[in-house]
Amino acid sequence: MTVAEDRPISQREIAIVNWLLKNGSRTGSLQRLEDSVPRLRVVGRCGCCCASVDFEKEDQAGARPTADANGKTPCGLQFGLILWGREGAFTGL
Repeated sequence: MTVAEDRPISQREIAIVNWLLKNGSRTGSLQRLEDSVPRLRVVGRCGCCCASVDFEKEDQAGARPTADANGKTPCGLQFGLILWGREGAFTGL
């Protein structure tokens, strides 16, 4: 279930998206997109308490992974990050 929100992207979220653009691209360098990241708005978030957020209100059918990476928490738990996009726009994280 998605919970509606409408807020600017946080500084922490900007840092994560920019890191993914530099380090997790599936198609080569995406650093050229960094200028657009601070203008993203978070319009929804996952209702299951995970950190997933939506940048588009519409149905995200057709969105594809733009960048992805694996990481570990300070206590050693593994996690994955995926930046979703469609037609040159970010749809979710």
